[in-house]
Amino acid sequence: HVEVPIPTPNKGEVLLKLEATSLNPVDWKIQKGMLRPFLPRKFPYIPATDVAGEVVKVGPGVTNYKAGDKVVSMLHHF
Repeated sequence: HVEVPIPTPNKGEVLLKLEATSLNPVDWKIQKGMLRPFLPRKFPYIPATDVAGEVVKVGPGVTNYKAGDKVVSMLHHF
């Protein structure tokens, strides 16, 4: 386990406080390095594709969400 600093959302991004997540086959394959030729990652890497939680902060240009909104999302690995 490692401690990771809390990120600041960039333009078009939101910061979520996760309440639930799932680890699916893509997540554990990335974590094991099996998809490194396709999806190189710097470690430590926090896997999570399907998430649910609360918006904590919004980055510049975000207009559809605000702090306090509850969301469910499928994240992209790029």
